[in-house]
Amino acid sequence: MSSNFNRGSEWRKWDLQVQTILDDGYVSISIYANDLKAAEPEKWEELCQLVGSEDQVLKYDSRNYYYSDKTDNAKTKANNYAKVFIGFLEIFHNHEEMVVCLTDHNYYDDNLIDSLLKASKNSVITILPGVEVNVGGVHQLIIFNETCYGKSNFSETIKHFLSRIGVDNAKTEGVLTVSSVSYEDVVKEVNRCSAFLMYAHCNSTKGLFQERGKTDRTHLANQFNFQTINVLQAQAKSSADTTNAYIRTLPSLKSRHVFTLGSDARSLKDTLQHDSDGNYCWVKADPTFYGLQQITYEPDARVFLGTTPPIDEIVELEPTRFIEKLKINQVAGYDESRGVWFKEIEIPLNPEMVAIIGNKGSGKSAIADILGLVGESKSMDVASFLNSKRFRKAGLARNFNAEITWASGDTDSKNLSDDVDPTSKEKVKYLPQSWFEELTNDLDGREFSKELEKVVYTHLDETEKLDYDSFADLLQYKSSSVDDDISELQAQLHGVNVNVASYLKKLHPNYSKELQSELAQKRRELDAHLKLEPTKVENPDKNKGDADTTNSVMQQIQRLDASIATLNAALRTSVDNHVVIGRKLHNLSSFKEDISRIQRNVSEILSDAKVVEIFGDQADDAVKITLNDQLVRQTQASLNQELKVEKEKILTEAEIKELGLPVQEEEVLLKSSPQVQLDIATNTRNDLKATLEKPQELYQKYLEDHKLWVGRKLAIEGVTNELGKDTINYYLAELKNVEESYPKKLQEQKDLQKKISLQIYDKKNEVVKIYESVKSKVDTVIAANQPSVEDYSINIEAGVTISPEFRNEILDGINLRARGSYMGKEAGYALLGRILDDKDPNIPEDLIAIQDAVNENLDEDLRTEIKDEERQRYVGDQVNDIVGFYDYLYGLDYLAENYQLRLDNKNIESLSPGEKGALLLVFYLMLDQDNIPLIIDQPEDNLDNQSVAKILVEFIKGAKSHRQIILVTHNPNLAIVADAEQVVYTHFDKNENNTFTAVSGSIEDAEMNKHIVDVLEGTMPAFDKRRLRYNGSYKH
Repeated sequence: MSSNFNRGSEWRKWDLQVQTILDDGYVSISIYANDLKAAEPEKWEELCQLVGSEDQVLKYDSRNYYYSDKTDNAKTKANNYAKVFIGFLEIFHNHEEMVVCLTDHNYYDDNLIDSLLKASKNSVITILPGVEVNVGGVHQLIIFNETCYGKSNFSETIKHFLSRIGVDNAKTEGVLTVSSVSYEDVVKEVNRCSAFLMYAHCNSTKGLFQERGKTDRTHLANQFNFQTINVLQAQAKSSADTTNAYIRTLPSLKSRHVFTLGSDARSLKDTLQHDSDGNYCWVKADPTFYGLQQITYEPDARVFLGTTPPIDEIVELEPTRFIEKLKINQVAGYDESRGVWFKEIEIPLNPEMVAIIGNKGSGKSAIADILGLVGESKSMDVASFLNSKRFRKAGLARNFNAEITWASGDTDSKNLSDDVDPTSKEKVKYLPQSWFEELTNDLDGREFSKELEKVVYTHLDETEKLDYDSFADLLQYKSSSVDDDISELQAQLHGVNVNVASYLKKLHPNYSKELQSELAQKRRELDAHLKLEPTKVENPDKNKGDADTTNSVMQQIQRLDASIATLNAALRTSVDNHVVIGRKLHNLSSFKEDISRIQRNVSEILSDAKVVEIFGDQADDAVKITLNDQLVRQTQASLNQELKVEKEKILTEAEIKELGLPVQEEEVLLKSSPQVQLDIATNTRNDLKATLEKPQELYQKYLEDHKLWVGRKLAIEGVTNELGKDTINYYLAELKNVEESYPKKLQEQKDLQKKISLQIYDKKNEVVKIYESVKSKVDTVIAANQPSVEDYSINIEAGVTISPEFRNEILDGINLRARGSYMGKEAGYALLGRILDDKDPNIPEDLIAIQDAVNENLDEDLRTEIKDEERQRYVGDQVNDIVGFYDYLYGLDYLAENYQLRLDNKNIESLSPGEKGALLLVFYLMLDQDNIPLIIDQPEDNLDNQSVAKILVEFIKGAKSHRQIILVTHNPNLAIVADAEQVVYTHFDKNENNTFTAVSGSIEDAEMNKHIVDVLEGTMPAFDKRRLRYNGSYKH
């Protein structure tokens, strides 16, 4: 049996109840030898060669030989049986390290246990000597650590123990002798000789939880509670589960307990076998008596009943996540002139928790730095040992190499002067002490938050990460797209708010008053105009001939007037056409520029690496945007020709002559030009008008004046189907709109306000959904660890929050001197506080309620001192910039996507360095899904004692069940209370030319105990506290 288990506490199979050849029911190997030979011929042959021959194997494992053969003495027979026993277990269990507790009933042999112990000395099979006794009908297993009572061997020790509990012989009248003392006395005797007590097959008829019948079970609670912890045993996990369930129904059973399995084997083939469901009893400890004791100190963590311990399954499935060992050595040719330092150093590492301890300057952090370097940690720029001021000074580090071997067998190596490859993926997560201090002392918490976000980001699925490397990059991508959409919606909202402001203005009483005033003014204007009607002038042409002549001239003038009107209309049309064609040509030019810009943008998009990754060489074919050049040129030429034609129509005679056209073309253009024809018609009309006599001229003037008077009258009254803005009919129609249509239109626009506002809200929530996805997953982990964090509240808030400036921004937009609900700064601030109270902006209905409440208090003065009939108010009287006010209220710029980590209801920036340190460690220990080895250098220096005891220990225990934790500490108490599987003690001997040494083992290892005491300067408070907490001795 090896005495140095330098990988610390590892899971091994233990069989805690095995009977030997001494048992009456023992089945000799001869009974099943043929089966063994058929199933495992090579192993059978190996056993026979080890023992001497097949005949010897069959002979030595025979009760007939052991009790009746006279050729060998008792000691020789015991030694021969021990050789078969140990050899069989080694060979048929593939030389796997295992532990067997020998528990023969009322052991009485003089040699057997000691022979088995001797045979197992250099074996992978550990033998723990013990005995099974019947105490008041309840079977107990007593396992011994050392000889006592002054006896020289275990056989004598056990027999003396039996005599002290009233078992003076193995059997009484053919039945196994029952102890004559009480269970209390047996427990006391066990403690006197520093032995270990278990209750065998406890739910059988001879177990602690037997049914009423042969033995009185009235005092079960008294016996169960007599010890602070009971080690219970069953032959199958199902039986242990049944008994556990029964114990939970009995509140009177107050002591702790832990279940183990024992085969109660009576043959070699049944020893160390699983139960009927394939479950073994696994104990995580050194295969020693002190290892067995660990199950009373940490019962939940040290015993596993099942096929394979979970951590072993994880290591098997993901061997590249666990460091098997670290090697450090000098490079070839190094002459040690600058110190020995690291020479042929090899440190095996446990897959669970490794605590590296040592006095100041012992090289603890050196090991952490070296692991970080070889494991490509991105935190090496703040390494405390491998830096230019210490070990890398003057090139010392280049004389040493380090190599990590992973559980997969793969290796990574570096020279200690090498740097981490910035392009490589981290294989270990290293938290150096100075890095830790820098983060926890970050005053505004930004860098600290970023580090926590790295952990949180691991909880997003790869599909959710969209190939982005960090939370910040993903959020920036999501936010940029959302921001563009929100800007478009806010632009739409602005147009709606302009309409709302317009209708609010028109529904103000002042607007109606203005309309009434303008209407009255127009009516007065009409009354005055009616008095200005021209005096009627009779037609002077009484003579028919003169009248005919005059009529003929007048008809010509009228025809010319009609022609002039037509020509004017044509000219206006030409001018309009000229403008329209010019605009078309301008738009055509802009269109060409827009298409060109779109083509450039599309080209940039198609050349983006992400698009190329999707379409490959066909990326350019994914989108085709082409311009029909022929159609564009034809359209441009056609428009230019149309523009030329329209320009020619508005040229005067002089402008046409200046063109210098050929005579024939000039004549054609003069005849077709509306402007030239208009000038001719106007001159002709004026000449005809001059031929009329004075009376006729007055008559004509009257007609013209009357026509103007009628036109002015219509302008004042307004034509109902063509309402001008300054007419009587306009004001009448507008007053009607105020009463009937504008309230409806205002409500329509307000509904549209809310609709767009909710669309903006939905866009903001697209970013929040990323936070919520993380929150839900992190909450699940926190809930699963609730027993560990019940006094340590970690909350993640994900959603939208209202800016603290919301109240100030709203009140800045309101005239606080105006009469209304918001009158007075303090009153207005308090009112907004009440509006926001109990409202959750993450609930759309609450957000609408806030917006509605802000508006309601503008529409009505809801102060208690105001009478109901005096409450009505108008937005325009209180808000100067209505459009800007509503752009803010409904545009939701005051809503921020929020992701906030809180510890005990404190924001990150409010945490002390110690609290930040605790939170950071909790995140890496509980929430980090990366699960690569986590190396922490002296975290206790940045934590208060309460955080170490209350937080760090519990979370280390949880994390090490699925992740390798390597903890550097100058306080070994931390390793003890966290039940570290392995302790590595380091030492630099300056007197021996700076020689580094490292010793490793388990907490229960005696040599490691001494090193721990040395570091603690002679004290063992953690050991003592641990034993007090889980002491297996009786209560008294």
